[in-house]
Amino acid sequence: MRSVTSPFFSCIGAELYKLKSAPVRWLILFGGILVPVMITISFLSSPYHNTTLNINPWGYYFKLTSDIFSAFVFVPVIVLITSFVVNIEHQNNTWKGLYSMPIKRAYFYFSKLSVIILLVILSILVYFFAALLLGYLMALIFPEFEFQYYFPEMGELVPRFIHLMIGALAVIGLQYCLSMYFRNFLMPIVIGILGFIIGFFVYLSASKFGLYFPYTQTYLVNDLDIIRSSLDKDTGTFLNYVEYASLLLFTVFVGLGLWLERRRDIK
Repeated sequence: MRSVTSPFFSCIGAELYKLKSAPVRWLILFGGILVPVMITISFLSSPYHNTTLNINPWGYYFKLTSDIFSAFVFVPVIVLITSFVVNIEHQNNTWKGLYSMPIKRAYFYFSKLSVIILLVILSILVYFFAALLLGYLMALIFPEFEFQYYFPEMGELVPRFIHLMIGALAVIGLQYCLSMYFRNFLMPIVIGILGFIIGFFVYLSASKFGLYFPYTQTYLVNDLDIIRSSLDKDTGTFLNYVEYASLLLFTVFVGLGLWLERRRDIK
């Protein structure tokens, strides 16, 4: 077991170390706090319009912020995180040095992927804690919001974040495959942002194609109050059709990326 896990975790440690000087941490911080800050400003600008007495305000507040975060911020953050993590090797032209080491390419490949997934999860956590802190800050500024009298419904929030993360796996897999294939920083970003824009219109069209289009799945995986979809995605289990499709596409894209990387002739 040690001979298998030790190189892999060593590669993960190396990936995390390389990110110390990368702008990805600022990207995660900005992407996480952007929506909570915007909604906080909106609430404080019209406090009486956003006040309903004797009702837990956390439900509406987190539903609104998480809808906007997952619809308009999450995918661009994933696209940029993936490109930043992979671009370190492209920029420094270190692929030949890495692959000349007595470590399987799969270790390097999956260690980068693991770090990307960890950073995406971190972006969700940054969003959550930013929203939580700003909610209590609003309670200090305008007590009539009544945030201080209630607690967030974690029984609803945790599954929502789990669904969002699973729904994002297809985008992660596709963007990782593209970032590894194109030895170019901008190309995967351009494809990702274009896919994000197309995904928005696919979502609005309520086409069943959206269930299998990676850039639409973060819209569909949770019911968005800000933009409703008529697509039926329920399976009667914890996971819905979108999540099963996302897991399948993630496996396909990651497998394709690994196959291409193993065939690549590094010069």
